[in-house]
Amino acid sequence: MIVLTTVSSKKEAIFIAKKLLDKKAAACVNFYKIKSLYFWKEKLHKEKEFQLIIKTNNYKKVKKILLKHHSYDTPEIISLKFNKVYKKYKKWIKNSIKG
Repeated sequence: MIVLTTVSSKKEAIFIAKKLLDKKAAACVNFYKIKSLYFWKEKLHKEKEFQLIIKTNNYKKVKKILLKHHSYDTPEIISLKFNKVYKKYKKWIKNSIKG
């Protein structure tokens, strides 16, 4: 599965990615700069953020780490299950998260 989240800075993206990898909650984390428009507390916000794409098979572990280390009060934590995935890649994810 893929879990998506956004964070406020590159520093936070790297910090969270390393936590997820060190704790074997993710096999790989991609991140890139984005611009977001959203409502928060009845006000429109425009922010520069970083999107994280987390490859995992353990949503609960990823969610726990994100909630512990994320700087946002209400972080985006969205899980997308793989519809189809290359068999060797799926095995690599599984083996990367063991432990």
